[in-house]
Amino acid sequence: MSAMNLSLQQAQSWLTGARCVGDARVVVDRVHTDTRTLRAGDLFVALRGEKFDANQFIDQAKAQGAVAVLCAWCLMHVWPWVSWPAAGVLSLICP
Repeated sequence: MSAMNLSLQQAQSWLTGARCVGDARVVVDRVHTDTRTLRAGDLFVALRGEKFDANQFIDQAKAQGAVAVLCAWCLMHVWPWVSWPAAGVLSLICP
């Protein structure tokens, strides 16, 4: 599988109101939502649903080599044990 070569700046331009914390020129290899199959160089998208909240796995995604995370800013109050912004990893934060 070839890398997608997507910069955080490009991704940010598609997300209304998103803010980049860190170097927006960083390029990600893949966009991924599952830490079980995450690889180094991925952008981890922390999805929220009725029965789960992947923001709980931001620290794990960082440990597995995620180059950045996409998460919701309001969650820094919901998950206070995660070191914000987004566990010290490059972040795209959406309102």
